[in-house]
Amino acid sequence: MSIPERLSDLGAATGFFRLHSRNRTEIRTMEDWRLHREAVNSGWVPGKSAWETANAWVGDGKPLVPADLKVLLTSHESTRKLVFRRGVIELKTHLHHRPPSGPRNHDLGLWSNDEGAFVGIESKADDGFAGTMSNQIRRAKETLRSGGNTRLRTRLEWLSQSLMGLRLIVSSEQTSNGDEMVRQQILELPYQLFAGVAGTLLEAKACGANLAVFAVHQFRTHMTNHKDIEADSAILNSFASHLLFSNPASCVPGGATTKFEWGRLIGPIWIRKRCCGDERWDMPTDVPLFIGKSSNRSHTLTANIVLLALRFSVFQSLHRLSMFHKEKSRQTGPNPQRPLSAGERPVWSLNLPCVYACSKAVSMSKRTKAVTYQRNR
Repeated sequence: MSIPERLSDLGAATGFFRLHSRNRTEIRTMEDWRLHREAVNSGWVPGKSAWETANAWVGDGKPLVPADLKVLLTSHESTRKLVFRRGVIELKTHLHHRPPSGPRNHDLGLWSNDEGAFVGIESKADDGFAGTMSNQIRRAKETLRSGGNTRLRTRLEWLSQSLMGLRLIVSSEQTSNGDEMVRQQILELPYQLFAGVAGTLLEAKACGANLAVFAVHQFRTHMTNHKDIEADSAILNSFASHLLFSNPASCVPGGATTKFEWGRLIGPIWIRKRCCGDERWDMPTDVPLFIGKSSNRSHTLTANIVLLALRFSVFQSLHRLSMFHKEKSRQTGPNPQRPLSAGERPVWSLNLPCVYACSKAVSMSKRTKAVTYQRNR
């Protein structure tokens, strides 16, 4: 029995959103998430994706769908009215229907109330999308060369043929010049995105959903690098462009280059039916796919502006207090002097608090753990 089936009664019995681990343990707090997560290879550090994901979903002491994801889903009429009843953290979906080999590890899997939609979430800080398809092919060759057993090569071919309609493990002589150029581009795309889309579609088909959403939830924090995040965004754009070029979609003209906007879904995308040698391996073609990326960057920017204003206000008050005491000492000291007029006061001293506040706010946005805005509201 699948996880969604085991949890259906739990979700239907309550009127609110619930999260569970793979072993059906309910997740309500950050500590619950930390104790029952299984991806121990990812660090549990504020500012990094594992911690930020947990904080976004259960940072208030109970499961809540983050505002960032709500904005993403409301950007398309097909997903605007979705209401989620349950989710599973670190959900595994076995690719090409042969468990336990080749699972797709969703950071979070969500099912809507009526099982009408499945959402697979990939959470990111600035940690990238891991190895490319080319890296994975080399890894499979090394495993086989050393006497190991792996289905990775078969899985890579299946993902590329099913989603892009192109074989990867062929010689350049077997392809035309145009196909060879596209093949080289696909080889440099991340395996994680292929597996994410395939796992989302397979999970949607398994629960009889009417649509599937693959979402990348991006976290911008005091520990992330803007250039790395933009590089990840460009990779996602490239993957989506190839996917749209290879499959019919009603969202953009065929062959157009795709550039995602933060907080907006692209779709529906209909995967073409392609025979890969076994019907069990066929990618679902009757489930419309939507892809999008959400980000907490608006919350980060707002928080930085508020913190800047607070710092300026505090330092302005301190400066005025300091000037008051200096002026008082001039008039009441051993050698009393007449008060300075407004025109005689040094201009640089009035601007110093503002300059200092700005510099501190910029450095603080990169170094300080600002828990007040890590929770997406």
